[in-house]
Amino acid sequence: MINPPESGRPLSLEARIEEVAARIQRLQVAYRKFFAGALEIPPDQDRDAIERALRALRNVNQKSPVDRFKLANLEAQFNSYREMYGRRLRDLEDARTQSARTSLGAEAAPIDVEAGVVCSGRPTPDAVNALYEGLARRGGKVELETFRSYLDKQMAGIRKKTGASTVQFRLVEEGGKVKLKAKPIGARHRPDKT
Repeated sequence: MINPPESGRPLSLEARIEEVAARIQRLQVAYRKFFAGALEIPPDQDRDAIERALRALRNVNQKSPVDRFKLANLEAQFNSYREMYGRRLRDLEDARTQSARTSLGAEAAPIDVEAGVVCSGRPTPDAVNALYEGLARRGGKVELETFRSYLDKQMAGIRKKTGASTVQFRLVEEGGKVKLKAKPIGARHRPDKT
């Protein structure tokens, strides 16, 4: 919660916005420390407090256009950080899970991108990396994060279009070009072909 100044008067809207901006910067530093190993747990309480503060600022009625603009930029910055750190946390958890499986002797089988990579839910980092490396070996030029986002969008689109919960991705060469083919598995309905 944003505390009023020593004089007992409540902070102005502009001062409250600046305080939340400073808290977002501190949160960014805390996440960096967490990913560097200096903090044992992610700063979720700080993130939640900032979300509450932004919600409270959003509900203030007497905002000038300048204050609305500043608040919108602040919310966009916070949401961008939140998404980026959420993605990094998921990747970290996926890596820990994979590491635990490997340490228990359950060695993962190599992924064959020509035969197909089956994805249920969000594509795993191993599946994304295998497809990405297969594409790169064949001359594909795209960044890993861009490719990961593309796969996520393809999965969402295929699920929405076909109702399939699982999708098989594979790399094929057609006409001298490498293409990524996606095949829904277990589709509940197919769109009409007109």
